Amino acid sequence: MKRLFIITGEYSGDQHASYVVRELRSIMPDVVIEAIGGEALKKEGIKLFCDHSKMNVVGLDIKAIWEHICLGKNLLRYLKKEFKPNAVLLVDYGGFNLRMAKALHRMGIPCYYYICPQLWVTRRHRIKTIKKYVKKVFLTLPFEKEIYEKEGIPCEYVGHPLVSQLPERYDREKFIEENNLDKNKKIVGIFPGSRKFELENLMNTFMRSVEILEKKSDNIQFCLAQAPTISDELLNKYLKNNPNIKVLKNKNYELLSCADTLMLASGTVALEAALYQTPMIISYRAPWLFYAVYLLIRYIKLVSLPNIILGREVVPELIQSKSNPGLIAEKIYDLTFDEKTRKDMISSLCEMREKLEDKVSSKHVAAGLRDMLYKDNINKSYFDNLYINFISFFALIYFYFLDLFTRKRIVNYKKFNKPVIYAIWHGLQNSVGCFSKEDRANINILISPSNDGEIANRICRMINFKTIRGSHKRRGSQALREIIRALKNGESVIYTVDGPKGPAYKVKNGILKIAQLSGATVVPISAQMNPIVRFNSWDKYELLTFFTRMTLVMGNEIEIPHDCSEEEGEQYRIRIEDELYRLKEIAIKEFKW
Repeated sequence: MKRLFIITGEYSGDQHASYVVRELRSIMPDVVIEAIGGEALKKEGIKLFCDHSKMNVVGLDIKAIWEHICLGKNLLRYLKKEFKPNAVLLVDYGGFNLRMAKALHRMGIPCYYYICPQLWVTRRHRIKTIKKYVKKVFLTLPFEKEIYEKEGIPCEYVGHPLVSQLPERYDREKFIEENNLDKNKKIVGIFPGSRKFELENLMNTFMRSVEILEKKSDNIQFCLAQAPTISDELLNKYLKNNPNIKVLKNKNYELLSCADTLMLASGTVALEAALYQTPMIISYRAPWLFYAVYLLIRYIKLVSLPNIILGREVVPELIQSKSNPGLIAEKIYDLTFDEKTRKDMISSLCEMREKLEDKVSSKHVAAGLRDMLYKDNINKSYFDNLYINFISFFALIYFYFLDLFTRKRIVNYKKFNKPVIYAIWHGLQNSVGCFSKEDRANINILISPSNDGEIANRICRMINFKTIRGSHKRRGSQALREIIRALKNGESVIYTVDGPKGPAYKVKNGILKIAQLSGATVVPISAQMNPIVRFNSWDKYELLTFFTRMTLVMGNEIEIPHDCSEEEGEQYRIRIEDELYRLKEIAIKEFKW
């Protein structure tokens, strides 16, 4: 049973993670998932380690920062000693999540990242942290792929989650009726942010803009979206002088799609509004010290995602000194009442939508997680990883030169235009190096998910074989499915018929089951090698030395009917065994060449 832990830091991450959970459970019903999250994950039945109440840290709030540090320590202790996940999915929230990635890497727990930090905006040095500590990145914006591939970071563009998750445009008449609005007046939606820090820096400016617009026109009304993280008490402090503003809870998408124009704090909400093609302005303020640091470390001048995707400023960005009530009111007024200004922006937002592919990102992320959870024996300790890396370094060098300098020969070579199952004794696995690099590219080798198996996995991949991880004790059923899938996709498989753990030179029934389920032909192969080092292991494993010779012999094809009886199956098992013994004798005779 696989275990996954998800770390989200705020409302939007919680929403996106909940869709991934839904998709993952549909393809991995037995997966156990816990998280740091909010209401969306809780509704999916996920056990929460904690909610977002201690995650909203921006600025120099010493108490909040200390709580953040304590939360991180407690989480690591819980993951290491109690939950013991096979993997961790990090969602957005770069500051906290990248620190977790570093600590989890040391614990041998692999991390995957969905909705990465926007390092193409600021702090590009973070890409080094991602490269070092994150196993794979699921990208949500098309231009990010080039950045990560350039650094050699495993990544996949899965599409932006909002493209598939955003609800349909809400019925405007119904929205007006439900919220007691005037159908003859324009609607301006206000989204001041989801953090206390944002309200402190921006809310008063937005409220003064509202006052200016109310004086400028009678044909306008205002609705404010209250984030779940903002209390009534906090919000009411800013609404004392603006009693006409309608406060809406849990109606973000309705307001985004039904408003005539939007007044937004910079963030994901800008992309949501752009996908609804609702005209908007973006505004943001921060303490001047933070803003000065931002100017020093930023890489692009644009701030909002719609503008970044388009590569030009379409949505007005009123940041810092430009974030003043008069300018905001002027821009909102023009976008609300000037038809040409409205049409120009809507046209540009339609262009932005076309740049984002119609991928269902949650499905791609869930599929990627499933494949990665079952691909390797990933839940290793720090010392396991150290051992594997140390041994692998020397083993890779050894097998590279061995492959280069070994003289190889194949007797009765046949090039198959169909997938086959090569049956071989466990102790003769090294002889598969006789296959050409071209052949190897289409052959899968079944390898144990143990530490030693991980070393063999790296060696096989280095010399161009594909690998499937599994054994009778660990992920055996998953490995069987992968073998069947590979054979049905036209790829061949090398299968050790007496493994694992013997008895040596005795064919087991596993190969019969694979042949019956896949319909693939069995081709026994055997070999002779010299000089060799023979280990006193159950399979009498033979290790080659440099400048050795190797002869591999291919046997007759054996077709195993999918509906054969148990007695018939036993006859086929004996036939494969006899053929392997016969081939070994031929290999010994043919060896002197």
